[in-house]
Amino acid sequence: MSNSKPKITLYDAYGADETYYRKALEPDYELVITDEGLSSKTVGLAATADVIAVHVSSTVTADLMKHMPRLRHIACR
Repeated sequence: MSNSKPKITLYDAYGADETYYRKALEPDYELVITDEGLSSKTVGLAATADVIAVHVSSTVTADLMKHMPRLRHIACR
């Protein structure tokens, strides 16, 4: 079994959000944080993510999910 940390990609996360998530989740998780929403242009940030966290107004389509083969969970916030 791999010893790598689970990877979480957070979309639509801004300054205070990033500070909070880094403090709460690192060092147990590998984090990728962007202030941009999930789209065909940004899906590559989650190419190896186990979890994505998106804003409730984001649209997560089957086409986008094809680019995230390791995805196991989608969190809406």
